[in-house]
Amino acid sequence: MSVPNIFCKLKILQIKQIQDTAFISLYFSQKKYTAGDLNSEDYLNKLVHLDEGFRVLKNVRGSPPYFVKCKKDLFSMIRQLGNPTWFCSFSAAETRWTHLLKTLGKILEKKDYTDDDNKQMTWEQKSNLIQKDPVTCARNFDHMVQLFSRDVLKSSVMPVVEIVDYCYRVEVQQRGSPHIHALFWVKHAPQYEKNPNEEIVAFVDEYITCQTPDSSSKMEDLVNLQMHRHAKTCKRAGIKYEDLTSHCHQGQ
Repeated sequence: MSVPNIFCKLKILQIKQIQDTAFISLYFSQKKYTAGDLNSEDYLNKLVHLDEGFRVLKNVRGSPPYFVKCKKDLFSMIRQLGNPTWFCSFSAAETRWTHLLKTLGKILEKKDYTDDDNKQMTWEQKSNLIQKDPVTCARNFDHMVQLFSRDVLKSSVMPVVEIVDYCYRVEVQQRGSPHIHALFWVKHAPQYEKNPNEEIVAFVDEYITCQTPDSSSKMEDLVNLQMHRHAKTCKRAGIKYEDLTSHCHQGQ
């Protein structure tokens, strides 16, 4: 129930992982390090410059060596399976998940919220609930992703064709919500520069559309969630809004 307690335990586990990895690295290293070497500032700077001082962090999620290992694993998949077919991104919809709001209400406020209570809650009230328990929200997001993968993507309907393999990375957005970038490899997908462009275009058009539904359509609310809106980060590096808009239209 205590979020600081959970992160404190995580920190202790990570310190133990680093200590164990450092001991193994020194034990099996071809170079022999002495106490005098490690007391030397010049020698430590050399270890840092050669990245040898960071290799002990490879088991710690979020560290540069950890992502270097992930990148190598991803490149191995590309060499083995070819170019991925689909790139997808998934964001958490905490303020729309009534089951999550009910759970947070029980945990944080000891209240049993009904569906009507959730509908009457303001966006600020929902945000306050979500911000107070990021651990429960992150666990719920992971659960929802697993359900979506099992019951939709890997179902007999096969909305993106039969999935052969996949790779994804979880990031945390500025607002504090988890976000996923994923690559999917599917069966019998045409390959760029290997298959005719007409075949690739037909395959993409069969599963992807950029069409905006009519205002009377029941799908309008869902489609609006899939649309990108420009933020200040879109205009970094001196890119003009007009150029960015033109590029997005070309990408469609």
